[in-house]
Amino acid sequence: MLSSTAPFARGYFGRVTAVGLTASGQPALWYAFTGRGKPSRQRRATIQRPAAGQLTVEIGPLRPPGRRSDPATAALLLLSKPGLGVAGSTPRLAELGAALSAGAHPQDALRSALARWGPEPPPYRTPRTAAVLVPAGPRAWMGATTEPDTASSALISLAPGRFECLPTASGAAGSTAPIGADMEAELVEVRLGEGGAPGLAEAVYGLFDPELIVCAVAAVWEQEAGAWDVALRNLHQE
Repeated sequence: MLSSTAPFARGYFGRVTAVGLTASGQPALWYAFTGRGKPSRQRRATIQRPAAGQLTVEIGPLRPPGRRSDPATAALLLLSKPGLGVAGSTPRLAELGAALSAGAHPQDALRSALARWGPEPPPYRTPRTAAVLVPAGPRAWMGATTEPDTASSALISLAPGRFECLPTASGAAGSTAPIGADMEAELVEVRLGEGGAPGLAEAVYGLFDPELIVCAVAAVWEQEAGAWDVALRNLHQE
């Protein structure tokens, strides 16, 4: 596990999935999307509500193409009931959410979904990553896949003010993250202060090189309300 006061300030880290607790101990997820070329940077995070008790955040082109098969599209899926949060670098998170809602164990569901999805298509074959957060407990798992039909995962240790992050790129130009069987070794730890979902999204956005960051999404579980508080920070504001 790597730890730094500014781990993402320089270099390209692709998409970064993170899970942890706010300084006051509230379970939280965040997701950051960075891009180097114009197509990647012409994107925006938007909130969708496909069903009651369900909220998704999609990251897609400013002017969506006629087809939805966009491999760079990312998403965050939040389920008020049974109180689950899922984040990851794939537009297929609803499949994982459905398995969790049906009662599958989070780590088993995570590994199965990632192994089925495999990495992104050639030529880059970028690793796919995902995280599951169960506010009750709280408990969290993170996983990744770099080869078809295989996936690694880990139970995440949670502590107030600390977030464990899994990037899809290593920071070096053109290099994907070398996520192997020991996935925990690839996690990057960051510490962020309080501020609720809006403050968290703003803080996450500020972690990255301003020439590369495209958007940041933060979700904080509000225990009293029994619901997720969600905030977005976009390079291209609507």
